[in-house]
Amino acid sequence: MQEEKNSYKRFNNYLRKNEEGYFSYKRIEKYFKKLGNPLELTPFGYIIGKLLISVILFIAFLISNDYILAVIFAVFGYFILDIILKMKDKQDMKVIKLELGDVYDLLNIQTSAGVFIGNALTECYLVASNKRFKMKLAELSAEINMTKNIEKALDNFQSNFNSPEIDNFVITIKQSLITGQTEEALEDISDSLKERNLIAIQEDTKKVNSTANIIQLLMYMGIMTTILYITGAELIKSWTGIFIK
Repeated sequence: MQEEKNSYKRFNNYLRKNEEGYFSYKRIEKYFKKLGNPLELTPFGYIIGKLLISVILFIAFLISNDYILAVIFAVFGYFILDIILKMKDKQDMKVIKLELGDVYDLLNIQTSAGVFIGNALTECYLVASNKRFKMKLAELSAEINMTKNIEKALDNFQSNFNSPEIDNFVITIKQSLITGQTEEALEDISDSLKERNLIAIQEDTKKVNSTANIIQLLMYMGIMTTILYITGAELIKSWTGIFIK
């Protein structure tokens, strides 16, 4: 037991000291930050999890003498945590892109009423419903209130996402702080975002309709196959009875 603890500490210390490369704590933590880390993994747990899943799948197929599948699934197993993280991030970003439009609307309303953009930013979390987005907007609000350093707070907010829409949001706010043309900048980027969101919704609707059509076609084919099978079986049964007589 003591030896296992020492091994854990040694490996953990190695990850912490290793500042560069695939197994560095810094790289993994930055990677988690960008994807939201919904599984709440630690860098150590992430690496051990990847290795364990890979080894378990490799052994499982190796026992069955499926050597090629063993290698294929070992590689798949190694990346399965990354696939889960990226799929969840993609789902989050679909919602966040839509809610970002609401954030722009709130900022437009507030700044049009004469509210300073920095103060308006502190209330953006109120219009968000996605847990991850709301939490990061709340952190942005808290940092602005505590430090009064809007640009640094925006940089920290941006580091939590891997999204061009968030990047554009941060750039727009920063530029408006410099130029003072807040309303125009927000309106332009808001219209552009809403247009892209509308296109994305239309594409999703088409995909849903296509999927529904395919399901209906498969059901129809299944029903027709069943009818033909039953009819054929009855005909064969009738013909067999005639010939036997």
